[in-house]
Amino acid sequence: MRHALGTDRGGASYRNHFVTYPGSADEIFWQGLVALSLAEIWRTPTDTDLSTTWRVTDTGRAALKELAA
Repeated sequence: MRHALGTDRGGASYRNHFVTYPGSADEIFWQGLVALSLAEIWRTPTDTDLSTTWRVTDTGRAALKELAA
């Protein structure tokens, strides 16, 4: 989630997206985040692009801040 927000290098968030592909471990991880309301699907796969783009919700941002405290 930090990578999706661009905060994995210690700076302020400069983005909010993460791209996965069908069947990948990352896709399964992000599906779990959605189930916990920590993330949401931003863009769904199409006929020409099978990737899914996810983004962190406000609840997810708050959870990250709490972990950092």
